Amino acid sequence: MAYSIHGENKHFGTPTNPAASDRVPGGCSSGSAVAVAGGMVDFALGIDSIGGVRVPGGYCGVLAFRPSHAVISNSGVIPVAPSLDTIGWFAKDPIVLRRVGHLLLKLSYTDIRLPRHFYIADDCFEISKIPARRLTQVVTKSVEKLYGRQVLSHVNLGNYLASKIPSLRNYSNGQKNGDSKFSSLQALSSAMQLLHKYGSCIITDPIVPKKRK
Repeated sequence: MAYSIHGENKHFGTPTNPAASDRVPGGCSSGSAVAVAGGMVDFALGIDSIGGVRVPGGYCGVLAFRPSHAVISNSGVIPVAPSLDTIGWFAKDPIVLRRVGHLLLKLSYTDIRLPRHFYIADDCFEISKIPARRLTQVVTKSVEKLYGRQVLSHVNLGNYLASKIPSLRNYSNGQKNGDSKFSSLQALSSAMQLLHKYGSCIITDPIVPKKRK
């Protein structure tokens, strides 16, 4: 069940983060991430709606992957937001992560192709309290070393989302305290939180009654 982005559980207790025992493990799949990070298992499954696999993976220092929605059956999953709920998985070893992916996604083993494009969303790094340049330099140097400078591009994700998802303006119209700098990223965050909270109540394929003649 996809619930709680922090990984805290008041009913059964919050799993201890092996990477930082004084910090939350992230959620919703905190138990799976902790089990992998603590060496109890080689890999574990989780549910990702708005980060339920990726967030605890980052918090606990393990690899985490969320595939595209609906490519893996959600059979047996208690839905929270059916249009977002997606099976994902964790592993410490990238080879294990890849093997699990090939099994779940039913992929054939082929030669690995190097990425042709690598985008760094500069405005996302600016949200962090850590200086953006300090963070992007690490990523930039790693990409250039592995794949070459030619594949690297810098983008503004907020501007890209605003051009591709015009409906985000509906969320920015309700900004607090008259803040005119309410970004597309903030609008997307608000939209995703609403979907996560009320997703199971949203009818994605409504039956529209026929008009009476």
